[in-house]
Amino acid sequence: PSTTIRVALTALDGKYVELDVDSQCTVADLKHRAAGLWKVPVECQQIIVGNSPVTDPERLCTFSPPDGRILLLTIVVSLDAVNLELDQGGSERRMSALRAIAELGVRGGDRALASVRACLEDPEASVRRATLKALARVAEKSSERIIQDVVLHTEDDEPDVRRAAVQVLALIAPAGDGLVLEVLGARVADRAASVRQAVLEVLPQVAGRGNPEVVRRVRAHLEHHDAGIRCLAVKLLSLVTAKGDQDVLGTIRSCVADGDWRVRQAAAEAFGALAPRGDRDAIDAVLPLLEDREHWNVRQSAVETLGLISER
Repeated sequence: PSTTIRVALTALDGKYVELDVDSQCTVADLKHRAAGLWKVPVECQQIIVGNSPVTDPERLCTFSPPDGRILLLTIVVSLDAVNLELDQGGSERRMSALRAIAELGVRGGDRALASVRACLEDPEASVRRATLKALARVAEKSSERIIQDVVLHTEDDEPDVRRAAVQVLALIAPAGDGLVLEVLGARVADRAASVRQAVLEVLPQVAGRGNPEVVRRVRAHLEHHDAGIRCLAVKLLSLVTAKGDQDVLGTIRSCVADGDWRVRQAAAEAFGALAPRGDRDAIDAVLPLLEDREHWNVRQSAVETLGLISER
């Protein structure tokens, strides 16, 4: 018959809890309760009775003291199970193991970090992508070694991996990091649109506004043969340039005559972001876009920008 037993669960970091559990409760059931209490992934838990580890299928009643005393258990963080999956599991199981280590975060220490780094050269792109995401969770921010690991993967053959690397750099790199800014600047011209979109989201976070070297690198892409890259460069200039920078505003004026409507629209919006109110040169540059014949989006952006920069 099912009865209730009292369990005392102690963690090595000093955490302690007493629980009433069904006597038919298994070790795996207890792990799930501990995961909810202490945010330690089930896959990274080891339960110990006395000095002996116990396995998931075993029932707690097997270890309950016969006189009804409280059952004393210890929980430790263990990477043995996830490391076995990383070494021997298929790609889905390797990714699941990486997610578990990522959930553990910096609490996993150097061993967890080493386990994740060992997967950086996995033959499966999906696993490499999961590895990068895990690195962002288990590594200390601003670690030069980890930044170098991630930077190398901005050159990965697979776009999804490059995109993940770009995104992770924003999470682990200190603001203004020269190497990271150089790498992100190079990715403006990435052949994959998904990677370029990630750069648009990330570069302003790392660079801030007014970094002359970042502005120089972005401006260099305005002459690119790919209109998508020219458009991205204009958008980035609106986000990384100091407001009122007349030199950059002069460069953007040349973009209003671009042959691609997306670049012209980005230029109109950039004036709205950078030009001071009443800037006559900016107003004169935007006015012709009110009659853009190719796309209504250009005309709409021109109307909105003029509302921002015209004299009241």
